[in-house]
Order: sequence, then C-alpha cells, then structure tokens
Amino acid sequence: MSESIVATHYIDSDPDTIEENSKHPTQPVMHRIVHDMNRKFLTGSDATGFTARFQEGLGELCMGKKELIGDNWVLEEDLYTFFRHDLTSTVINAVFGTSILKLNPTFLADFWTFSDNLTVFMVRVPRCLAWRVYNARDRLLSGMKKWQEWANTQSNNVEMDKYGDEICWGSSFFKERYDIMSRLKGFDPVSMAAQELSFLYALNANAIIATFWCALEVFKNPSLLEAVREEVQSCTIPNQPLKFDTQRLLNMPHLQAIYAETLRIRGHGVFIRKADRDVQFHDHVVQKGTITISSSTPGHFNPDVWSKNQYPPVDVFWAGRFLKQDGDKVQFSKGGVEGSWLPFGGGWNMCPGKRFAKLQAIVTVAMLVTQFDIDVLASGRGIKMSMKSFGVGILGPSGKVPVRIRRRSNGTT
Repeated sequence: MSESIVATHYIDSDPDTIEENSKHPTQPVMHRIVHDMNRKFLTGSDATGFTARFQEGLGELCMGKKELIGDNWVLEEDLYTFFRHDLTSTVINAVFGTSILKLNPTFLADFWTFSDNLTVFMVRVPRCLAWRVYNARDRLLSGMKKWQEWANTQSNNVEMDKYGDEICWGSSFFKERYDIMSRLKGFDPVSMAAQELSFLYALNANAIIATFWCALEVFKNPSLLEAVREEVQSCTIPNQPLKFDTQRLLNMPHLQAIYAETLRIRGHGVFIRKADRDVQFHDHVVQKGTITISSSTPGHFNPDVWSKNQYPPVDVFWAGRFLKQDGDKVQFSKGGVEGSWLPFGGGWNMCPGKRFAKLQAIVTVAMLVTQFDIDVLASGRGIKMSMKSFGVGILGPSGKVPVRIRRRSNGTT
C-alpha cells in the first residue's frame, strides 16, 4: 500500500472535501468509512440481496451434488474440499457476482493459498522464502483489479438483478466503495483492489472453516444429527425441501449451540487495540497510546467456566455447554459465559460479518442434513486442528477428512 494511502487513512475529513494535509488527525477517515460501509452492508437492509443469492446458490449446489452422487455410498477423499471449493465459490458468486471467478480461473486456488499462509505477511517472511504465497497474493490483487475495472466499464449498461443489485458488481456495495475510494487522495487501482481482497478474506476464510467444523461435528454424532434433523424439519417450507423459514432456523437451540461451541473450541484469535486513555487493569495501568494484544484462547479454554457441573473437558466438543433445560424445552443459552466467549472480538470493532457467518454455517448444515447422509471415516490427525494459523482465527483440519456420502432418498429430514 502506497505512503499516500497511509496518509489518507489518518485524515479526518469527508471524502468529498478531503484536505491534502492534516496536522491534527483525530480519527482515521478510511478506517471509519470502510467500517461503517461494511457494517451497513453486512447487517442492514443491504444484506437482503446477497443472503438470498447465497441461499439460492447453495440450493443449486446441493441439487447438483445430489444428482452426481446417487443413492449408493460414494467415497470422498476429503470433505474439506467441498467447503474450500464449492461453498467458497457459492459465497463469492453471491456477494461479488459470478464474473470475478470467470475472469480469473486461478482465483479460488490463489485465495486459499493466501489465506492458509497469512502469517507469512504478518511476520514479513522474505519473498524469496515464500515466493509461491507472494505470487498467489499478487495474482489475487491483479484479478481483483481486473474485475473492478471490468465492472466499472459495464456500469454504463446497468443490468439489475431481482434484488436491486447491479449484476456486474454483484452487490451495489462494491460500486459504492469503488466510487468513494476513487475520490480519496492516494488510492491507486492496486490499493483499491487490496481493500476488496481484505474484505473477501474477512468474509470467507473463518466462516468457511467454521461451517466445515459444524457439519463435521453433526455428522460424527448420530444423536446430534437426529436432533438437528428434527429442528430443520420444523423450519422447512412445505413441499420445498431446500427452502427454510430462515429466521426460525437461526433460532433453533441445537443449531445455535453447535455453531457457538465450534467457535469456542476452533477459534483462536488475537485482538490488537490501542488505548485511547489510561486504563486501570487490576493493579496495572495501561497508559494512553499503548498497543495491547489479547487472545480469545484463555477464555475459550477456561475450565472454571466451561468444565463446571461435570461438563466434558474443555478440549472436547460438546454443544451441551450452550443448552439449558427449561421445563420440557431445550433452549440455547450463553448465560454466564459472555466474557469468556469472544469469537468476534468486542466493542466498536466487533466483526460486522458475524450475522452472515452464522447464517452461512446454519443454513449450509441444514441443507446438508436434508439432502445427504455422510459417514465420517476420518480419525486422529484428520480431525485435529492445524496450528499453522494459530492467532488468526478459526483453525482448519491438519489432514484430509475422508467420508462416505450418499443422497437421501426422499430429500427430506
């Protein structure tokens, strides 16, 4: 990113009236603009289009997979591949439109090479020692730039989808960001591409891996699978097995508990903050301007919180940690664990994509249990987490996860 971009980041002004120099910056304007736009897109009415496109695309993906597999058991060498390739493509098509992958045939493979090796850039490994990773990053930036320039040229012939988004941009959100960045001093095409690559990483990397773990835990456990299928059945729209009452589905207790426990046991992130005032922390004062680093791991694995009442050990997946019995009903609950469960960070900088991440995981699991039987064959290393990306977020599996899969005969739960 150019020095002029860094300077622009710290200018506190509206993008329409931005000054070339600011001696007394107060709030990073680019940080504020990007964060506010991301929040609006991911949590407001703007989310309607891409969430609907995602569910439609996921339904088409499952139907196509169902036709390929048939009624007999089929061996899949690695279940994780479905999530990294097919599900990731579905999310990208829903958010960015279908053109970005068509314009860049290696985009998907490059994305996961970049994502799997993000720490290379964080610790500044020399390019000569990680040339494959740097080349993948460069192709991603080039591909994103190509897509932005192509979409901008198509805007003269606007074609809208049924949700009111320009098809060439996928979501109108990206056109708005492109227009704003074009007016900010110092933003060259590569810098604008870098902004969208960071958005793509934030949207996809952790959410895709978390969705994989949710599905794996469900299919590993017959009793959990039965409970989930009952919940999904109650949310399925009659005579439409691939359509759900989404709001009802997102509030099902077992599905929420599976998602929450997945984030607890698989999520290992760090939070970097700068103190804007002196803060008293026990017997220590964190002085204004101090950079602090904290981790979610101690809280997520605190036995005093998670292993009380004869619960299983903290390193064992157990959705029951987030379930409570209320008479004859089971309810989802985070009571008493809020301060120890921090998968999305906290405060003003809390991840704005958490709603879509939850929807993605729960709807994907719902469709999979509706349409397929999956017999998990992996054990040992294949189900253990890789520590390669510790501190960055959700950890992936350390090896391949072989399964047997077949379609369910009636396509219902």
